[in-house]
Amino acid sequence: MLLKIVLSIIQILKLFTSTAECKVNYPDGWIHSKQPTFTNDPFKFKEYSVAADSQLCSKIGAGIIKKGGNAADAVVTSHCCTEVVNSQSTGLGGGGNIVYYDKSTKTAWSYDFRETVPLRYSQNRDSYSNMPGDKVLVPGVLKGLYTLWKDFGSKNISWSELWKPCIDLATDGIQVGAALNNAILKKIEYFDAPGMLSNTFKPGGNILRFNDTLKRLTLARTYSRIAQSGNDEDFYRGAMAYDIVWDIQEAGGTITLEDLYHYKVRISKPTKVEIKGLFMHSSPPPGGGSLVSLALKIIDFFNWTAADRFANPGLIYHYIIEALKFSYAPNTFIQDPFFEMYSNQ
Repeated sequence: MLLKIVLSIIQILKLFTSTAECKVNYPDGWIHSKQPTFTNDPFKFKEYSVAADSQLCSKIGAGIIKKGGNAADAVVTSHCCTEVVNSQSTGLGGGGNIVYYDKSTKTAWSYDFRETVPLRYSQNRDSYSNMPGDKVLVPGVLKGLYTLWKDFGSKNISWSELWKPCIDLATDGIQVGAALNNAILKKIEYFDAPGMLSNTFKPGGNILRFNDTLKRLTLARTYSRIAQSGNDEDFYRGAMAYDIVWDIQEAGGTITLEDLYHYKVRISKPTKVEIKGLFMHSSPPPGGGSLVSLALKIIDFFNWTAADRFANPGLIYHYIIEALKFSYAPNTFIQDPFFEMYSNQ
């Protein structure tokens, strides 16, 4: 993570400075994207825009809105697309947070569908257990996506239609991009053990590289079952739930059918902060919205203009880094409101 932050800062500074050259020694096979073209003017969209983890998934998500869908529809398709294109970023086995603004009622909602610890998990277990299933938590992604879609989806596009572009991508295959290529290289030793991971990313004993074709046929079948079910029931309470629990327990995990059956999405009001006359809504604790809000308020204190970025970019990015550093410090005291332990310290 530290390497990614340093590389990102170097790339940003190179956009504004020409007096010094920064050289980075990338690992063998490491692919990095070309420098983006800098513009002082923000992009403006009159109707809608979608920003996903890759250009392909952004386009697919935007296509959903163009067909008559809305943001809640686009989130579902953009997410499943991202799992195919950038498998290291997200997946059905994880969790997350969504902040959704409903224009019709001018209200915002926070959806917390982070992973949860299995009921049978013991704190006395060996934290360095070699059993891969022992680290698997109860997944919340599908429940979160379906709950949001049920609440705010346009219904102009059916649940099954939202998954079709992703099923096609996983079946036909995609070219390994720079981000996925680098993620594979960072964890290359994980692909030596036999199993689904090596079958997917090291087919025939050859590790996939940049621009190679990646097919996710098993994932495509999973997506098809989710699409055909019309909801999240099969994953959490049906035959698929049995398959999930069986596989995880075979790998040494403690997840049970009860864990999946009782998983719930927590819906609440988001954190709200005003900056320069605009309101930002973000995830409340245990999400990091409060920390992001604090960082932006610190940065807002300096009242920078667009011209300031050119006058002394090194100093400005130093201030930004310091703001991010100090705003992260209170993270120690932010707990889950549902499981908060009070202290008089």
